[in-house]
Amino acid sequence: PPRPGGVARRGAAGAAGGLGAFGPRNEGRTGRYGCNALSMRGGAGIACIIGLGLARTQIATRLSNPELADSMVLLGLFLTFMLMSTVLEIIMVSRMRHFVAAFTYAVSAIGRTLLFVIPALMFGSLRAVFIGGTLFAGVRLRLMLASLWREFGREFTVDRALGRPQLATARQ
Repeated sequence: PPRPGGVARRGAAGAAGGLGAFGPRNEGRTGRYGCNALSMRGGAGIACIIGLGLARTQIATRLSNPELADSMVLLGLFLTFMLMSTVLEIIMVSRMRHFVAAFTYAVSAIGRTLLFVIPALMFGSLRAVFIGGTLFAGVRLRLMLASLWREFGREFTVDRALGRPQLATARQ
């Protein structure tokens, strides 16, 4: 039987795959491919937020941690923001900017670690960890959007015609 979230996961992954596959061949359209991938990943993230919100009690019960139920929506936001913000590194790699992509990822990993650990140490609660992580992911997403807007300007827009082949990649 299919696993929950499989369609959203494959759709988001396919959109990103489409970005890597189509972006380098269509340099002038990379901004639109990137925005399409961002939108598809955002949609998949919203599905995750809804699913986690609806199943929060069952998830917390299965993990034997009732406190976790209160943080499921934050977890969904964290996942959504992180899923969306990976578009930056995908664009960098598709444009052969490997060093910059690796550096961006490394700095991001350090920041993410700090915003998980510091709230845990300061407040000693699981909710504080999720708030710190979600704050990090939101800042990362905002910085990614600013970077892509700076690079692509008005070219960074959704293009449904280009999105169809990207979505077809997701279904393969």
